[in-house]
Amino acid sequence: MSDITPTDKQPPSATVLKLPEEALGRKDGIRQHRKCFAACALISLCSFQYGFDFGMIGGLQAMVGFLQVFGHRAPDLPLGWNISTQRQQLISSLMMIGGLVSCLLTGPIAAVAFLGPASGIWTSAGGLVGTIVDNSTEAIDGRQAYMIPMSFMYIIPAIISIGLFFIPESPRWLLQHARGDQARAALRWLRPYGEAELEAEFCDMQDALKAHAEAEKGAAFMDMFKNPVNRRRTALAVCVVLVQNTSGAFYMISYGTYFFANAGLGKPFQDSCITAAVGIVAVLVNSAVITHVGRRRVFLPCGLLLCGLTQLLIAVVYTVDPGTESTGRAIVGLAVIYIFGYYGMIITYSLISAGELPSQQLRSYTFGLATAVGFLGAWVSTFTTPYFINPESLNWGPKYGYLWAPLCVISAAWVYFFLPEVKGRRLEEIDEMFEARLPAKKFRNYVCVGRRGGASSEGKVANVKGK
Repeated sequence: MSDITPTDKQPPSATVLKLPEEALGRKDGIRQHRKCFAACALISLCSFQYGFDFGMIGGLQAMVGFLQVFGHRAPDLPLGWNISTQRQQLISSLMMIGGLVSCLLTGPIAAVAFLGPASGIWTSAGGLVGTIVDNSTEAIDGRQAYMIPMSFMYIIPAIISIGLFFIPESPRWLLQHARGDQARAALRWLRPYGEAELEAEFCDMQDALKAHAEAEKGAAFMDMFKNPVNRRRTALAVCVVLVQNTSGAFYMISYGTYFFANAGLGKPFQDSCITAAVGIVAVLVNSAVITHVGRRRVFLPCGLLLCGLTQLLIAVVYTVDPGTESTGRAIVGLAVIYIFGYYGMIITYSLISAGELPSQQLRSYTFGLATAVGFLGAWVSTFTTPYFINPESLNWGPKYGYLWAPLCVISAAWVYFFLPEVKGRRLEEIDEMFEARLPAKKFRNYVCVGRRGGASSEGKVANVKGK
């Protein structure tokens, strides 16, 4: 019999998991969940590989050994070599298209309390390792300079391919495909619980899947656009993902080393290692504060304004005094601040908001659309950037910041005026606030009354504090 019972303090449809007495006082740490963590770590290496590919391939474009084969001589440039704009476009933009293939399985199998630590910094760590490998081989003469880093691309896939034979399939996925016995066996492998607790979690999982299926019953893709409330929620989810692109991050991430090299910085690969390491620090700091502070309407505009300011300063410094050592140091310092602002204030809150804002019934469709549009925007950014920074085209170099600074300001203004604050709200509360047609600035202090006691048929809503 299920240990999941309704509570009087929740809506009738809500349930809460009542764990057996043996769960009381039990430690739930990494040691106890070591099998689950091992499985999560293995699958999350896919994300590490994605970051490694971006970091490593981005550096190849500034590597003399690579340019000797795929580029041409350019005596007037700091490297003495260059790559054509068209070839540069293909290298990075095709990488972005490949990013459309999702490879993380961590979410379905990780314990709820450890979802963040299980998958938080893998991509940033992969990018750092990729830039470190490039930095270690860039001075080698000939093809070995880029062939050695590229050979590292096969290590992680080999580890994952072997490791997959030793971990179970996701219990939730098995349940969704009516394979209950296998789901129980997989859950037993992942969890350090007794049978009573396993059965309680299994029943909770069944109820959650049934509730999810019921919520999405009858939903269709075009429902996202059929009424004003859904259209608003869809537009918000898509636009909040797009602020990652309007911040200018993808040109800095995809072409950072090439950007540093042609700006005349003496050690572009080492500078890229520094910015990649700062990205990891920013993610770690963010993971420590997001649950305690985490205000989307505070962090997102502040991050966008910080990124816009650093982009503008990079452009101004280079315009006033190009090619000098002091300018190079200033550009690196500003790039470090930029990366910290992007990873610490923009990317995490952008994705969280995109997951919170869609309606429960259309969440899969809406988040999928937002993600797809986000990747499309990233592709456009990486595809067009070579036209601006490559010396064979417009040759803007660091002056490219003049384009991105106003886009950051516009994005920050959009967040301030249009993005609702829903931190700490239940999904039902978010639905209620959208149905009440509240302006974005009133979401934070709105007092939800719930469907049972509250929202009357006349459309009355609760008062807003400070109105």
